[in-house]
Amino acid sequence: MIARIWRGAVRRADGDAYASYMRATGVAGYLQTPGNRGAWMLRRDVDDRAEFVMFTLWDSLDAVKGFAGEDHETAVFYPEDDRYLVDRDETAAHFDVVEARATPPRLEGETVVLRPLGLGDVERLAALQAEEGVARWWGPPDEAELRAKAEGRDPVVAFAIEVDGQVAGLIQYYEENEPDFRSANLDIFLGDGYRGRGLGPDALRTLSHHLVDARGHHRVTIDPAAENTVAIRAFERAGFRRVGVMREYWRAPDGSWRDGVLLDLLASELERSER
Repeated sequence: MIARIWRGAVRRADGDAYASYMRATGVAGYLQTPGNRGAWMLRRDVDDRAEFVMFTLWDSLDAVKGFAGEDHETAVFYPEDDRYLVDRDETAAHFDVVEARATPPRLEGETVVLRPLGLGDVERLAALQAEEGVARWWGPPDEAELRAKAEGRDPVVAFAIEVDGQVAGLIQYYEENEPDFRSANLDIFLGDGYRGRGLGPDALRTLSHHLVDARGHHRVTIDPAAENTVAIRAFERAGFRRVGVMREYWRAPDGSWRDGVLLDLLASELERSER
């Protein structure tokens, strides 16, 4: 993983306007580039200046070049930069990342809150996953796997689903960052007492908005068991469309191979489904 760092300064009176401008240009550009792992805009006010540091994480130098071009050491500027900047680095610095644990944001839906999975959630989620209606599709809980997700040691990004302050389930995503196939795949479960209340579609739409708006994905997929008709109807209420049946796609807890259904949701469809 690579860290890219750039510094600049504006007049203090322009600090708020420049921050908004950078959210719409630089930050948006970072997050929409395949291989970006996060962007942070840092600011401090010193005398009559507002100093900014842009800190971004990337899968590789090739991912950085996807944003900055082949001459990746050269800083990237935007049309209105000259209006704001009174001092700037003409180049960006790059570092190999020895360790990184980026925390996903807290996301608020209409009825649910999605917050980054924590170690304190493991016992509760294991109990929910052990319930009959969840274990049928997810298998028995694996607390070591849940801890790995909470500690950021798993390739998926996981959130606890909160309803009225209580953990009601889990939702997670995995990103395919190959540029020609870039998309995100979701998984979700809710405890037995939380289904049938519209919570699943709300959680799916909330996370899908994040993946489209902040992570730059144009397509989101989900792949339930073909027999799980209740879940499939909930996914369709969230705006997902059936693509087709995947034969003998997953191995059930009893060891047998079962069919799955692939559903997907395009960014343009996400917007239309809420009108």
